[in-house]
Amino acid sequence: MNSEHRDDPTRRGTTVVTATRRLARWLREADDRSHLAAGQRSWEPVDALAWDAWIDRTWRAIRDHGDPVARGRFLSEEQEALLWEQAIGLIPQAEAVLMPAQVAREAREAWSLVAEFGIGRDGLAAAGGSATRYLLQAAAHVESMCRDQEWCGKLERLKQVADSPGLAAWLPDELVVDGLDTTRPLQDRILDAVAGAGKSIVRRQRATEGALAVSRPCVDPLDEIESLATATRGWLERNPSARLGVVFHDLENRRDDVESIFDDVFDAGRILPGGSGEGRPWSLSLGKPLSQWPIIATALDALALCIRPAPFSRMSRLVRSPYVGGDNSELSQRSRLDAWLRSRGQYELSMTDLFRLLEGDSDKRRPSCADLEKRLASIDRLLPGRNPRSRPEEWAELFGRLLTDLGWPGPGGLDSTEYQCQVKWQELLARLAGLGPVSGRLSAAECMDRLRRLAAETIFQPEAPAAPVQVMGLHETAGLTFDALWVAGTHHQAWPRALRPNAMIPAGLQRAHGVPRSCAEAELRYAREKTRSLAGSAGLVCFSWPRVIDDESMRPSPLIAGLPRIDEPRKAQRYDVVIHRSGRLDYRLPVMANGATVNGGSSAIRSQSACPFRGQARHRLAAESLDAPRPGVAPIISGQIAHLALQWLWQEWGDSSGLKDAAAAGLEKLVNDKAGRACELLLPGPDPLTQSVRELERQKVTARVVALLAQDLTREDFEVTAVEEERSVEFAGVRIKYRVDRVDRLDGDGVLFVDYKTGDAQVGSWRGERPREPQLPLYAAAAVEQALGVAYGCLKVGDEGYVGYAERSVSGTGIVGVAEMKRPPEAVDGWPGLLTLWRERLTALVAEHAEGDARVAPRRESEDCRYCDLSPLCRRHELGSRGAMADD
Repeated sequence: MNSEHRDDPTRRGTTVVTATRRLARWLREADDRSHLAAGQRSWEPVDALAWDAWIDRTWRAIRDHGDPVARGRFLSEEQEALLWEQAIGLIPQAEAVLMPAQVAREAREAWSLVAEFGIGRDGLAAAGGSATRYLLQAAAHVESMCRDQEWCGKLERLKQVADSPGLAAWLPDELVVDGLDTTRPLQDRILDAVAGAGKSIVRRQRATEGALAVSRPCVDPLDEIESLATATRGWLERNPSARLGVVFHDLENRRDDVESIFDDVFDAGRILPGGSGEGRPWSLSLGKPLSQWPIIATALDALALCIRPAPFSRMSRLVRSPYVGGDNSELSQRSRLDAWLRSRGQYELSMTDLFRLLEGDSDKRRPSCADLEKRLASIDRLLPGRNPRSRPEEWAELFGRLLTDLGWPGPGGLDSTEYQCQVKWQELLARLAGLGPVSGRLSAAECMDRLRRLAAETIFQPEAPAAPVQVMGLHETAGLTFDALWVAGTHHQAWPRALRPNAMIPAGLQRAHGVPRSCAEAELRYAREKTRSLAGSAGLVCFSWPRVIDDESMRPSPLIAGLPRIDEPRKAQRYDVVIHRSGRLDYRLPVMANGATVNGGSSAIRSQSACPFRGQARHRLAAESLDAPRPGVAPIISGQIAHLALQWLWQEWGDSSGLKDAAAAGLEKLVNDKAGRACELLLPGPDPLTQSVRELERQKVTARVVALLAQDLTREDFEVTAVEEERSVEFAGVRIKYRVDRVDRLDGDGVLFVDYKTGDAQVGSWRGERPREPQLPLYAAAAVEQALGVAYGCLKVGDEGYVGYAERSVSGTGIVGVAEMKRPPEAVDGWPGLLTLWRERLTALVAEHAEGDARVAPRRESEDCRYCDLSPLCRRHELGSRGAMADD
């Protein structure tokens, strides 16, 4: 629109008021194309805008030119929302409300319905319950504040436009109403005022001549999306200039599935290495919350970390983000810095914490990131000395400076989407600053929470060149026409829509005044009219529905049951399926040289047993996940503390006699001392929190170790010949190095291998062709001395003690003699037979590893893949979706 048309009351013409911004944009683009096709080089653009935008433009014009009815200062959407939140918060009975912002949003929507449909306050008060009383109290507060501060909200602007005596001066000669199939009473008042001013009103409706509407069943909701995507791609391939539409009545709930499947079907470039989503042949009308776009998420995380500590995952994303800093050459160093920070195990960090950590740490292994450290120092100088409570505009200014000093939005050039996000961010800060007149002074944390909420509530869809395929919600179809249209999800439970009356207005009043979603007859009438409109909006219209949703059978909506039904057409092949089938993957690495050492020792054999791919990727290709800091003491650190305490104890005692002497002198005190030393070594730090954690861990380890040693005190005499000893053995032509926790020499010149476990200890993990825990069987099979048994020393709370197999039972423990068992493992004939079986199976596993077998073949997917960190590399989810993987 041009300023001349907006400001000059003598300017006459036509204004098109549309139901949606999408329709207004489409009309302007269509008008521009027609002028270009006619060879024109300049023209006056069509004056088309959505209803709300037209109301605001008209209200500003009549207010600025002295209309006695139009008055007050413009109250923005976010200011009005905050005002309602404050009003809800002032109601004493609402103190227990868990989500006040959501309640305020519901109340604001309710009051809008009250005003637009002319529901009287007396009737509300008489018929309503406690929720309605809250609504009336909150509305009274909002209206009182608006009167006192001379604010004018959205509803008041509508009323002032409808009642303005000077409205005619600001209206065009002709007002075209496009796509407004249904109007509310207050909208009708405004249109009546336009007509009363002597202006022409034209209601435009479009329909395609000779339109054909059909129906089609699909298997389930995902099959429906894939079917419509492949069918739409087929239409487009046959007619590249076609204008195609896809409609979902519940697009907000299916957005992620729609985007994923449409990209797989349409956008081959996106799924190839180095591909991007630029230039899609389809567009999605429903955007994502602004907070979910990576460049904005980085800004929000950075500001939040300036204010207070947060879980390490946020700092990790920030350190590695390409939107931070002024030099791309430092990105690899920052990735190494992230790994170094993870190794320190600090669960929560703030910007100040990170700066102090980098400034004071002398660890030579820490990667140097000079640019990042310089930026952190600049931020550290900005933060102190701020007023703890300031106006939003002051916080918005500080937030902008902090991001600038941090180097946001990064050194690289921004693509179109990122640039639009950056522009939206500046608008977001301006909206935050505009809250000042309503909010007053806020703390930094309150202002940050408000900014994050604004970003989450702002739906953003990047502007892009017009795409031939448009995916949209039901309401966005108003006034649009297509060459072909697919309407999804029209089953009997979804169409007509379920009733959804506002909870704060009595349902009877809503039905009496015809409020949408409150009356079954009105919904049926709306659905019939919308179905008729959709059926006439394209040359070919296909209504589809899923036969099954969550194991529940579906039927077509009665509104489309009479349409001709088409059989399921042959689907075009998806690009991702074509690429997958054309690939040839060789799941085999080079054979290891004879005499080579297996990386990872017995752990490599455990990984190979769980899944050949895991064994090769982790131990021959060095694939591993990064540490993940977590609250408290990590299980691996807790296990190391217990191992270290037991190592020191047995090195001091040497045998069972030494243990008995220590028990006589006070076993618990000695164990407590060793556990305390181990905690200080592995959990260093002078701060009070670390000291508390250390003390709790010392007590926990002491109790576990004392309970385990209680069983050692009941055993026959034994000698501990090895503690945490490194050994090696040759299997299948390669050498395996391993470390044994403890070796006990028993009476009869044989040994018992002990492996400490702080988690579950199950002897069943040694069974099968591919044992889950082959470590102890390997020790026994590889032993130079005579192996008489293997056992777990369990340190799990409540299960402390020994469990295992041996040539004969060990009294006082869970170590049982194989020959004494009614059902010996693997149906072997005594301990020697079990050792022989273990040697055969371990030799086969080691040979498989040495030969480079890297098949994606987990022992049991439900067990071995659940917590595996290599899934992104093996792509087991893709294999599973094609039936290539399944548990036995």
